[in-house]
Amino acid sequence: MYSFRPGRSFRVLSLACGLLCGLAVAQDPPAAPPVEPAPPPAQAEAKKLTVTLLDAGAEPRRTLRYVAHVGQKGTLNVSMRMAMAMSMDGEEMQQQTLPQFRFTIVGEVKEIATNGDIHSRMEYTDVKVIDEPGVDPMMLGMMEEMCAGVTGMTAACIATSRGETVSVKYENNQDLDPRIAEQLTDLPRMLAQFGAILPEESVGQGARWRLPGPIDSGGMVINTSTDFTLAALSDTEMSLESTATQTADPQDVPIPDMPGQSLRLKSLKSDGGGKMRVRFDRPLGVEGEVKTETTVEMSFDLFGEDGTMKQRMSMTMTIAPGEAR
Repeated sequence: MYSFRPGRSFRVLSLACGLLCGLAVAQDPPAAPPVEPAPPPAQAEAKKLTVTLLDAGAEPRRTLRYVAHVGQKGTLNVSMRMAMAMSMDGEEMQQQTLPQFRFTIVGEVKEIATNGDIHSRMEYTDVKVIDEPGVDPMMLGMMEEMCAGVTGMTAACIATSRGETVSVKYENNQDLDPRIAEQLTDLPRMLAQFGAILPEESVGQGARWRLPGPIDSGGMVINTSTDFTLAALSDTEMSLESTATQTADPQDVPIPDMPGQSLRLKSLKSDGGGKMRVRFDRPLGVEGEVKTETTVEMSFDLFGEDGTMKQRMSMTMTIAPGEAR
């Protein structure tokens, strides 16, 4: 059994854990702890996320679009559960149970543009890191520190009637830890994984579309692909089933603000999927559950330690809308 040494080994583990948490949800990995922390940018350029139609499905078909009204409000509750097993230089370490993470997003439609774009204001509320049996106190403390400053953060968002993000401007985020900034503020990609981006074309029962990659994730090129199948469709909502894969070629992993440290990705493979329901007539009207299994192998030279590590993470992400207003 690998001898886990608090201090140097924990820093290696926490950096690897932060990287893997980001990959598990197909979002950008957080930066490693910077030498001189800097606040995340207030303005985030919209990352172009679109879908490719694979099969239009059966007749009758129709065009899917969101219908919003000024003053309309919505609430989205998000929960993430994770567990990680890890080996260093072929020696297994004890499986790590990670704290459950929960947060709520409250949204309000502020304006409908003449071209149909929907202008909304989002606020992150009730952010919690939940202690559970088996959670390492050091890991709990690290995640609590990373999440400090999230509650009360707001964002001005513009999206098309198909759910494609045009722009996101974050506010009240001066105290947000850069290690988790992109994890929590990449709301467009999170919702996209739950089928929130609608196809341009008319579709019917059994239609299939794809959210493709690759993506540039914190300097790493990751090949991603999420396929959605339209299982049911009504006037106000649709039900989807999804399958997702991620792979990456060997490459160096950038570690900002940490000169002399190196991390190289040797292999990455992730598989997952889920079921979800999307409402067309309410803000943040997405609910469902997505599960992923990710395996990453890396070599490292960090904090005076070098070697190889292999990580296996399982993650369950659940989102559900609150009461519509």
